[in-house]
Amino acid sequence: INLLEKPNQGRIIIGNDELMLKPSKSGELQAADIKQLESLRARVGFVFQNFNLWPHKTILQNIIEGPTQVLKIKKDQAISDAEKLLDKVGLLDKKDAYPANLSGGQRQR
Repeated sequence: INLLEKPNQGRIIIGNDELMLKPSKSGELQAADIKQLESLRARVGFVFQNFNLWPHKTILQNIIEGPTQVLKIKKDQAISDAEKLLDKVGLLDKKDAYPANLSGGQRQR
């Protein structure tokens, strides 16, 4: 969806928005408008299969890294948001644990 892998054909539609694509010289599709792609990437999240958590940071610290550093959300707000998400997936009690102390499924959540 966010063009980490280049499609050869098809359309990408999220909600009412279609990502405008054009063929490259190699025949793969690429974004016709880089700003549109950047906007899509800012709104669509994904989890890598190898969920690369920082091993020296707690689960809570891992979760708030993006919002505080990239989105410039205040730390207190990011912590509050992260705790709500952890509670939603049943991991609030693990917020101060390190990735090595979680199961694979817990790390993925």
